[in-house]
Amino acid sequence: LAGADLAVGVTAGVMLALLLTFVVWPVVRVLSLSLVTAAGLGLTHYAAFFSTWRLFRILLNSLVVSAVSTALTVLVALILAYAVTRTTVPGKRFLSLMSLLPLISPPFLVSLAFILLLGRNGVITRALGLDWSIYGFHGIVIAQVFTFLPQAYILLANVLGNIDSSLEEAAENLGAGLLTTLRRVTLALARPGLASAGLIVFILCMTDFGNPILIGGRYNVLATEIYAQVVGMNDFPSAAVMSVVLLVPCLLAYVANTYVVGGRSYVTVSASARTTLRPTPAALRWALFALSGGIALAIAAIYALIPLGSIVRLW
Repeated sequence: LAGADLAVGVTAGVMLALLLTFVVWPVVRVLSLSLVTAAGLGLTHYAAFFSTWRLFRILLNSLVVSAVSTALTVLVALILAYAVTRTTVPGKRFLSLMSLLPLISPPFLVSLAFILLLGRNGVITRALGLDWSIYGFHGIVIAQVFTFLPQAYILLANVLGNIDSSLEEAAENLGAGLLTTLRRVTLALARPGLASAGLIVFILCMTDFGNPILIGGRYNVLATEIYAQVVGMNDFPSAAVMSVVLLVPCLLAYVANTYVVGGRSYVTVSASARTTLRPTPAALRWALFALSGGIALAIAAIYALIPLGSIVRLW
């Protein structure tokens, strides 16, 4: 027993040392660098950041694109997770596989695929003769939705798959319709998963660098601007200020998630949860099949372009 306690203590000490060295210390260094001025410590760099409209607009760009991408990603993941775990739509294995496929690819691969599809010389752009390209705000949002879809899908599929189906049956027996049951029972019990998915995707979108640098065009965000300050201008204090500013919305999102979800209980008390699937109405089943199948086919088309692009000399 003493040896086991010693091993646990040593392991905990090593983990604490690693966290302090590789997590806490770099954050402290960045924070201190953002406060260092020619006259000592101060908020001069922060005042310059918030008084410069271009830099403040970049912060607003990051917040807007992250909020929109998060909402769309969670919505798409909810549709896929609900179709796979709560309905009897056909092709569930394919839907689940396509939902998880972006998880094993580099984060910039989706942007590359959209450039091949909808860039200025993209397949769809040239085929339809469009005077339009994917670069900009809409391109970042679309790329981030498909890039961070697996993280939201995993959380929501796990939550929805463990909801007791007898609760939905009880609500319907009491006269609740399909939409009322979905809103008042299924989604109410899935609220922790929705909040966690939204939090994770928002943080990933705020800190995303690969998609904005490839497909953002002139729409700058904080992650790309930090890179430009370090590599292009060698201005480490300004980059440190932007890094701290980038960290604040992520921390606020975490606190809000903890406050909203952590203060409520979502535990159902029963002898055993029954997760068997109930028959899905035909109209809902085929509507979900068309919607989720279209999303899955879009993901498959995106990843099918990558090997095709690798063997083409001139796109």
